Amino acid sequence: MWRYKLIRRDKFQLNAGTHVPALAFSSESYDENGTLKERIKVQRFLPFDLAANYKVSQHLDLGMYYLLAFGPKETTTKLSNFITFRVNWHDIPLGNRLRLKINPQVYYLRLDDLDGFFTAGNLVLSLKDFPFSIGTTMNQAIKTNIDTKNCPTILAH
Repeated sequence: MWRYKLIRRDKFQLNAGTHVPALAFSSESYDENGTLKERIKVQRFLPFDLAANYKVSQHLDLGMYYLLAFGPKETTTKLSNFITFRVNWHDIPLGNRLRLKINPQVYYLRLDDLDGFFTAGNLVLSLKDFPFSIGTTMNQAIKTNIDTKNCPTILAH
């Protein structure tokens, strides 16, 4: 993983980078001597990204993240574009030790000729000075022609 800090100010940061290798995993069916079987398919990508963050207050950040990924010829996705706008409410005190973190975001994803708009978010409860937390993540399509049930997940970003 490589990151270059383009801008570092008190309230604003802009980073550019890449992470190699980036891998996407999906399952595929195949025929073996008349028997239908499933296997994990791995796709490789060459990704580049740009991340901006603006600190509004002690507990509120606004951010943008853009990912551009190129797939070698043997992959199904040749060009991926992902851009997200997110809000990060963090370390919100709920008493002496309990903390809340909320991260809603809206994003656009384009995979070759397929694309869509989505919303996602995290909700995390933690205790101050305690190494574990509990949280949940949601992801919902707003409008898309991407088969979200069989779409590979890009890891390492």
